[in-house]
Amino acid sequence: GGGGVGGRAEKKDPGKKKKEEKRAKADEADTDPLVLACSLVQEDLCLMELVPTHALASECQEKRGEEERQGKEVRGPGQGKGTQQRPQRHAGGHGLPQSAEEKKKKKEKKNETDGRKRNNDEDDAAEYRLTAGVVTFPMRWSLRSKFMQPLARIHTPVSAYQKHLRHRVNDVFAHLEVDSPIQRGNWAIFNDLDGPMDLYQPAGYEEREGKNKVSRYDAEKTGTELTFRAEYQTLRRLPKSKAILFTIRTFQRYLRDLEELPKEDAKALIRAIEMLNPDMATYKGAQFWKEAAMKYLKKCSAGRPFAKL
Repeated sequence: GGGGVGGRAEKKDPGKKKKEEKRAKADEADTDPLVLACSLVQEDLCLMELVPTHALASECQEKRGEEERQGKEVRGPGQGKGTQQRPQRHAGGHGLPQSAEEKKKKKEKKNETDGRKRNNDEDDAAEYRLTAGVVTFPMRWSLRSKFMQPLARIHTPVSAYQKHLRHRVNDVFAHLEVDSPIQRGNWAIFNDLDGPMDLYQPAGYEEREGKNKVSRYDAEKTGTELTFRAEYQTLRRLPKSKAILFTIRTFQRYLRDLEELPKEDAKALIRAIEMLNPDMATYKGAQFWKEAAMKYLKKCSAGRPFAKL
């Protein structure tokens, strides 16, 4: 009889052999230092520091001085002190002096505005600021516009951050230990990119909102019209300066690439989209791509064949 247990011939499984070869390659990649380094290298680096209050005050004074100098240059000769001023106008547009009641309301409004500004300045002083950085692949923001801004102002377009995340993030930054770095993931879907290699997008959130259009589901086009972006992010406190280094590693793929991955990945993305709160959905521009993406992902997770592109 044949070999094997009980005299039965052992059947060969070609699929099993392929799986073993694939697993061996994966193990090799995990142990190869160069491959591992390339897969984990972070392209974007941002240094976050607590700037002393007196330094912020000095910075504000310099800024105000610069604004005053620019204002004098704009006014030009003969428009500075000593020139005749136009009579102050009230809401009716007539050149009449303001009444005592109007002056009182104006003063109260100014005090209220100044009070809010002082509160915002105090909150800003307690937050980490972006003091240095190298950003290769920005998505809807620029290093120039965020430089020296506190966390809350960096995330100004994200109303969900202000409502739900600001105090939590500040707490994480305050208690981060040198020997306990943090890693997290972030994701987005775009319908206005020129594919996965379109990685440099410094234009802001507001500009995108004004130009974008809604994508409709198309079995043959949606997979390449929508681009999926994932970011591997880390936070690490530096031992000497105590500043925090925020790093980003970017991955972008066509949405159709999910067809090559386990169905669970498409299902996980569906759940993530469904769980977006309204503020975050607006920030991610879900109103432009959600309907098309959900139809595509549900077919993908069900294993239904797509049109060959």
